[in-house]
Amino acid sequence: MKEKERKTRKQKGLPVRVSIFSRICDMTTAAEFSESREFIEFMKNSVDDNEEIDRMTAELDREADGALNSTIEYITDGSLDDNGKDVSLSYEESEDTGMGGTVTTLHTSYDRPQIVTMTRSGSLTSCITFNSENRRQICTYGTEFMPMQFAVYTRRIDNTLGADGGSLFIDYDIEMNGVCTERSRLTIDVTPQ
Repeated sequence: MKEKERKTRKQKGLPVRVSIFSRICDMTTAAEFSESREFIEFMKNSVDDNEEIDRMTAELDREADGALNSTIEYITDGSLDDNGKDVSLSYEESEDTGMGGTVTTLHTSYDRPQIVTMTRSGSLTSCITFNSENRRQICTYGTEFMPMQFAVYTRRIDNTLGADGGSLFIDYDIEMNGVCTERSRLTIDVTPQ
């Protein structure tokens, strides 16, 4: 979109409907399940009762799917600001996410849609930068005890947020002390009300 065209489409505080879908995979638990699977495979080669091994494998797979993946999906109201150069989306987090009382703001620009900054304020505070060019970013998460630093590794961003809504997809990893602890895929769809 040309800059002149964007300037005529400025929006301030446009009420929007925000649909949020997040799938999170706990990578630390994944490592534990991987070790269990290796043990079962070892047992398969040294035990004659393959029926019992198959039952153990199926049970492990069911447990792993529930433990490794969690999904959060909800719809909320939000506000969209567009000044012709930058777009900001703000919405209140759901109690179901464990972040009730927290306002999340996503900020991006038309010139650099591959960079998205997420700030949270309220009961939780954080500032996270997702950047598909400079993929690894050091970020801060405020806890009630003290701030905690972690790294975000952005795998992919698809960003069409603009004056009329749009969508945002972010695929990223969370690293703690150099170890990947979580992989998340966040999808946000925004439509004017």
